[in-house]
Amino acid sequence: MSKLWLNTDVLSEQAEKAGDTTSYAIAIRAGVQPSTMTRLFNRSTSPTLATLVALRDAYQLETIDSLVLEHEKVPA
Repeated sequence: MSKLWLNTDVLSEQAEKAGDTTSYAIAIRAGVQPSTMTRLFNRSTSPTLATLVALRDAYQLETIDSLVLEHEKVPA
């Protein structure tokens, strides 16, 4: 089973459109712990389904699919 990572490029793009330019601002809007967002941006943890749903809802995305990357597809 592949490990999933947060697609930070997609999230950052959507967050900037909403005026959120920091992981802290993203966390506050989504109702996620700021430390969780830091770990997700640093790729030291994988997102939970609950976190993906919170981010999807916060930034009005249609699905969570665009928010995840498989480990093999993560840029170096």
